[in-house]
Amino acid sequence: MEDVMVEIARSMEGVLRPADHETVNQGEVRWRYAARLERKAMLDDGLVAPPREPGVWELTDLGRSATE
Repeated sequence: MEDVMVEIARSMEGVLRPADHETVNQGEVRWRYAARLERKAMLDDGLVAPPREPGVWELTDLGRSATE
């Protein structure tokens, strides 16, 4: 999961605004919180597989086809 967050931060560097770096919910950075919520939504939509081990995000076949 941390690898994904680092990649998101890198790829969104010019897009994230100062407010995105503010803390919410017990000190979590706003954009990271939003990313976690989106991961949950993708899980609910069947785009991400239920975790087989903590911190690992895996696309399903449906999720892979959605990225094409």
